[in-house]
Amino acid sequence: MESTPSRDLATLVDGTRHLWGRRRPAALVALAGILLGAVGPGLHLLSGLPGDRDTATLLMAVGLLPMEIFFIPRFLLRLDAELGEAEGQASLDWRAAFEARWLRAFGAKLLLAALVALGIMALVLPALVVLLAFGWAPMRVLLRGERIGEALRGSVLLMRRAWRRAFLVVCAAFAITFGLGIAVEVPLVLLAGEPKGLLALVHPALLLLRAVESVLSLWLSIVLLLLYRRLAPREGRTDPG
Repeated sequence: MESTPSRDLATLVDGTRHLWGRRRPAALVALAGILLGAVGPGLHLLSGLPGDRDTATLLMAVGLLPMEIFFIPRFLLRLDAELGEAEGQASLDWRAAFEARWLRAFGAKLLLAALVALGIMALVLPALVVLLAFGWAPMRVLLRGERIGEALRGSVLLMRRAWRRAFLVVCAAFAITFGLGIAVEVPLVLLAGEPKGLLALVHPALLLLRAVESVLSLWLSIVLLLLYRRLAPREGRTDPG
């Protein structure tokens, strides 16, 4: 079937449908986000580090790292395996595949982040080019079990023929995520004010904000997974490793 912008943008709706259809695992991811979101403020409280925003942001990123390493990739690999089986592909032991691939997929993310950072140091444009060229590498490592070098080359080849389609959907997905995030964050932050001490860990408005941010991040990841499947149909299964 010939691709059109409207068919590609339907990925946004499909992402919502898959998220809603997997409410229980999505709720577990949201719960993990709530708990991990408290790690950063907790470390800040216990460490006695300066109360500046940069320090708080760094500690928050450290606390949420398991979301990027474990919870969201595990959800995505399970979803990908279920979609493949629904399409008549061979069954994949997604748990074994995840155990074999998660660390390498995270290494691909770190490498991508380092390349983007170098691009930003040069100028913003090189960073965007790097992200466009190599952005699918972590997904390829996770879903197909490719080695990092192979995944980087595969990402470049994919984007050479489909960058317009990818750019359209990715921009739309990020715009929705950012817009909804701001729409929820502003009133909740105003409601919470500036809680101090333990209240910064358990304030209901902040707990709700962490849950919403986790769900939005998961939705964005699902959309990117579905987009990747549209741009690069799977050619059979790979071994777990």
